[in-house]
Amino acid sequence: MKNFRALWVGMAAALALSLAYASAASAYEVTALPELGRCVLQTEHKGGFKYKNCVKHSASHLGAYEWEPGPKEGGGKFKFTAAVTPGVLETATGRKLNCSQLGVVGEWTGGKTAKISILEGVSCNFNPGGKVCSTNPIVSEGIIKSEQPLEAELGFIPGSKTAAKWVGLDLKPEAPATTFWLPPFTCGEAKGELIVNFEGSVIGRVLRTNKMVAEFEYRLKQEKGKQIPEAFIGEEPDVLTLTISPFPFSTTESETAGLEGKGPIAIEEPLEIKGKQS
Repeated sequence: MKNFRALWVGMAAALALSLAYASAASAYEVTALPELGRCVLQTEHKGGFKYKNCVKHSASHLGAYEWEPGPKEGGGKFKFTAAVTPGVLETATGRKLNCSQLGVVGEWTGGKTAKISILEGVSCNFNPGGKVCSTNPIVSEGIIKSEQPLEAELGFIPGSKTAAKWVGLDLKPEAPATTFWLPPFTCGEAKGELIVNFEGSVIGRVLRTNKMVAEFEYRLKQEKGKQIPEAFIGEEPDVLTLTISPFPFSTTESETAGLEGKGPIAIEEPLEIKGKQS
């Protein structure tokens, strides 16, 4: 009976804490971890967390900090830029798209989500053959640029050797679109020997989590045309596929591909991607 009473007290405390946490002032819905947000210092010690990373709960809700999910309430600074260097996409048969850098411009839209408005590759070429790739070869040779929106989502990915899970960011075309680039880019002569695009999604690991920072790090890994990983933990794979159409669209080839590179995700104000709490 004594053990049962202790268990009930513990459950009641946990429920009260979760309700207090959910009532934190924010314009965004509290979601399951991993979650982007802000660990905010309180003027009075009535917060749900003890320390400035909002990982350790205050059981009595008398902590110095409170967690606010999503970007700053009221439309604060939530835009970001990212640069992956180099951006190398390899297919299962060894074809490669090499860019000295892949850049994105986007904004966080909630505790788990973001929207990418610009995707751009610099100094891009396609092998075999070293064909220069361009969206508009006459205006900017070697530049591939798309303003087709992409969706981004946070989730847990496999790979961690400790109890702390790794956080990943998944990029994919915004529905109903299925391809990453619009318009597709061409590789080759001025008219374009190849019309190239991608379908599916690509996941990379996000580092510098569980603390308030002005810059995250994004790492994409692949092996022989296979993205590592291809899915969040517990979810079905959504592989990245390269599509190639020899000009002028006589046939279309598709094969699995993986993207590799790393670089910063720079944000307008310090934010935190929280992957754990206790």
